Amino acid sequence: LFAEFFLPEVNYLSKRYDGLGVHCCAHARHQWQGLNQITHLKLINLVQPDTVIKKAYPYFAETCCQMHQWHDTLPVDYLINHIPEKTHIVLNPPARSRYEAETTCETVNQARSG
Repeated sequence: LFAEFFLPEVNYLSKRYDGLGVHCCAHARHQWQGLNQITHLKLINLVQPDTVIKKAYPYFAETCCQMHQWHDTLPVDYLINHIPEKTHIVLNPPARSRYEAETTCETVNQARSG
């Protein structure tokens, strides 16, 4: 049903606006293949259990930038050591202060850039 009814319409919008971002907070793992087929998909944002988010990074690694909502604290070690190298990510760290958020982002960015 996704391929027949949704994909043509969303591809039309994506072509018209030169790309789309998709937010999904539904339990829709079964739809990832379809989402991966959206023309000019620029960003995917999943709000899922952390175990699902960990599977999303390699799945969408070559498709688009990813910005996912972690339910626990941002797993800095995981982001540094387990996300495919070429994966583009938006960091949205839960933090108690601006300084803590900036430090977390800098740590991840420095480690991932070599």
